[in-house]
Amino acid sequence: MYKKRKVFIICIFSFIIIASLYFLTLFILNSFLFKIEKIITEPFNYNLSKYLEEKIIGKNIFKLDIKKLKKQTLKDFYKDLEEIEFLKILPNSIKVRFKPRKFIFQVFYRGKWYMLDKNLKAVKRLKYAPHPQLIEIRGLEFKNKDKIQVLRVLSQGLEEQGFLKEIKFIEIYTLVNLRFKMKSNLKIIIGYKDIKNRLSSLKEILKRIKKEDLEYVDLRFEKPVIRFKR
Repeated sequence: MYKKRKVFIICIFSFIIIASLYFLTLFILNSFLFKIEKIITEPFNYNLSKYLEEKIIGKNIFKLDIKKLKKQTLKDFYKDLEEIEFLKILPNSIKVRFKPRKFIFQVFYRGKWYMLDKNLKAVKRLKYAPHPQLIEIRGLEFKNKDKIQVLRVLSQGLEEQGFLKEIKFIEIYTLVNLRFKMKSNLKIIIGYKDIKNRLSSLKEILKRIKKEDLEYVDLRFEKPVIRFKR
């Protein structure tokens, strides 16, 4: 008798707990208290804020699929954002942190100027060009995959060696004669082979010789060809 009564009490408590959880879930998923009312973007971005307002304002904060929203936002703002993070702030706010895409290069192509990021994947039209703070790439055709790939390797190498901020322009009319000019007016002919090792060699050369004393360095040979200013 005691055991039956104990089982009955346990069943009652279990039912109460399950019912309470059920009604609590219904309350959470349907209560106006948890409907998203505020979006905070850091740093502030008007276009992104408006976009997200149309997407999620009024939706239940617990029903919001963060992974899906992140994927869609990065797709729609591919040219503007590198990374984005969404944080739920109870009861009804969403904080958005993002990293703007940084454009480093510019290209004049078919009568128009375009910006490119360091990986040459994102392309965005320049309203006012040429831009004084962007590195110009000359001779690039967007449909030429070989040139794009070589430029990606060059961009990575220049960044790794700390040269990227010193570049004035890059010329890639042909892969064999790939070259760039530094802000000191030093011309570097690098070609398309073994780019990263050639840049390492350049760094060693510039440790021994001032850039200002050089006219050009040709890195395409086993022993780099160095020409001094006259």
